Amino acid sequence: MSELRFRATLAESPQHGRYETFKMDSIPIDASRSSASNSGANLIESTRSFHCALKPIVTLAQCFAVFPVDGVQSSDASSLKFTWKSFKVLYCCLSATGSIVLTMFSVYRLATTSITSSKTSNLVFFFTAGITVLLFLKLSRQWPSFAVSWENMERELAARHNSRRLNAISLILKFKILSAVVMILALVEHTLSILSGYVSAIECAHIRGHSDIVATYFSLQFPQIFTETNYANWKGVIVQYINILSTFSWSFMDLFLILISVALTDQFKQLNHRLYSIRGKHCFVVKAMPEWWWAEARVDFNRLAAMTRRVDDKISDIVMLSFSTNLYFICIQLLNSFKPLPNAIQTVYFCFSFGFLLSRTVAVSLYAASVHDESLLPAPILYSVCSASYSAEVRRFLNQVTTDHVSLTGMKFFSITRSLILTVAGTIVTYELILVQFNAVQSDHQHSVSNITKICESPDSSITDVKIEERYFCFLIAEHILSILSGYARSVQCARNHGNIDVANVYFILKFPELFTKHNYALWKAFIIKVVNIISTFSWTFIDLFLILMSVSLTDQFKYFNRRLYTTFDKIMPEDWWTEARKDFNYLATITRKVDSEISSIVLLSFSANLYFICIQLLNSFNPMPNVIHRIYFCFSFGFLLLRTVAVSLYAANIHEESLLPASVLYNVETTSFSIEVERFLSQVTTDHISLTGMKFFSVTRSLILTVVGTIVTYELVLMQFNSIQDDQQENSSNMTKVCNLK
Repeated sequence: MSELRFRATLAESPQHGRYETFKMDSIPIDASRSSASNSGANLIESTRSFHCALKPIVTLAQCFAVFPVDGVQSSDASSLKFTWKSFKVLYCCLSATGSIVLTMFSVYRLATTSITSSKTSNLVFFFTAGITVLLFLKLSRQWPSFAVSWENMERELAARHNSRRLNAISLILKFKILSAVVMILALVEHTLSILSGYVSAIECAHIRGHSDIVATYFSLQFPQIFTETNYANWKGVIVQYINILSTFSWSFMDLFLILISVALTDQFKQLNHRLYSIRGKHCFVVKAMPEWWWAEARVDFNRLAAMTRRVDDKISDIVMLSFSTNLYFICIQLLNSFKPLPNAIQTVYFCFSFGFLLSRTVAVSLYAASVHDESLLPAPILYSVCSASYSAEVRRFLNQVTTDHVSLTGMKFFSITRSLILTVAGTIVTYELILVQFNAVQSDHQHSVSNITKICESPDSSITDVKIEERYFCFLIAEHILSILSGYARSVQCARNHGNIDVANVYFILKFPELFTKHNYALWKAFIIKVVNIISTFSWTFIDLFLILMSVSLTDQFKYFNRRLYTTFDKIMPEDWWTEARKDFNYLATITRKVDSEISSIVLLSFSANLYFICIQLLNSFNPMPNVIHRIYFCFSFGFLLLRTVAVSLYAANIHEESLLPASVLYNVETTSFSIEVERFLSQVTTDHISLTGMKFFSVTRSLILTVVGTIVTYELVLMQFNSIQDDQQENSSNMTKVCNLK
């Protein structure tokens, strides 16, 4: 097989960094076949323009320090702009800073007190609020060009789609109804939150004998702040204002995803309405349409698919944050639902808040899933085309509908479809059953406390005692040095405790008890076992580094190929060129399979070992640490292990991601260039699953990472529960006894 021919031409062609999803304006349209001949057909009704429909919602968001884009009130998207030198951006940055400050106070509180669900909830809430503001700030920088592309797409499609006949509800009316419902419910929820907190503050102030109910309210609502600093009215106002901004940003994130999904779905519905209008009397066959009509419909579908991919590229991080935050708080609320509520106001607030959270999550899921559902609807029409009308354009159209997975995603980790909703619901129920059982086990060993005591619990009552390979080896050396220091510090403590002056002897007995509890200590034995230990540590770490480097090399080959392919996006290429491209892609696919056959056993070993030690380290995190050095070593070692595992997963998953990118170009090949070679190329891209595997047991893709995370959490909860039951059957011993167990 010859070397890749594209590499030579890459150096000659200008590149724009990372190739984006398509430029929407370059998708070809056969103007001569367009059903709209006058220029007025390209104008969009203001009631159905995405930009006009979104104007009042973006204006409202800017009042709460979200989405700092200028020119929102203009009649078209061309007037939109983003500039760092504006009050809106300053307001946005101040809001993010406030959320981050509250997050840091929450982290400090967790570090100095015991870990509870309420404390972690405060941390997650304010951290999410800060990240949300920053993500919308990032989106604001890209929004002007994106909005112009969307408007151009609307003009092109409006020339052929009669949206008036589709339904009587305009896009702007849909947006207003959805925004009003979500925002009013959010306002009611926040009002009930304040009332619930105020009632609790009155009861607590009465029990504590405090006369300042406002100070009590803020100490209960924001303990991370007012246990470290004295209460003052100005502090209370600032913290409450940040809390209001954070609450709005959380609700607006879900609302924004709903509105984007509705707008995309509306465009697909217009196309599907046009397709379904050619059905026959009994809907079994469709009318005979000329080939140019099908070419026009296919290009329109491809335009919508490309826009969906571009939307996903812009907002997939917001989707990921929305789903992860909502699912976390659903689990927390389900766990809290088993706790007694002290008064009627709190009961009403809890029920309303939980219902609102569930409704929002389901709404985001269903509206986003409708994009995927609508993208599949052209298939029945295409299947019903009669033989006389079945042409190359119909075949291409049907091939894209059935193979191109059009949907919004969470940073490519998952696609939002209706099946995802059932999967998530099943996962929540599974985790919740484990959490409830674990919570019941913990509750059996705690003294019962009255509801009013729980409300007024003092916050202080729970206080308890370069290059890839170069950076990688720096972490490895640092981790091993910390391991030695931790073992030495523990040995010094044990030697003093046992009156043993031979620290080295104690060190090796503690580090390698399987050898030196059966055999007498000797220096030559210690030297040999230490060398073996260092070699074993290096080999375990080198496995991950090797997989990362192999993945980077393969990914780079696919990137070179894709960059060359994307330079032909709006060009007509001869069939020989596509033959060469297909052969080169097949060569890369063959190389990937060859590499996988050689290293798949290493992939399986790496993932198995890393996941086992992650579970063990998570379980060990609940054990007391004997000294500061050991605590530092544990945190660094655990972080290094997580970092390695995530790095291997993401770098290996990049091979699969890059192998799918040629489909975007192939779907957009013009009719005059579409040949049997392009069809073969497209068939291989869409059906050949190119990725590294663990001996064929699993493929390393982004979706695998979420599956692994879910598995770790499930097993860890079970291990925690099993460990707590075991601890109840054992006698308590001091930290020093555990550290110095030399038997």
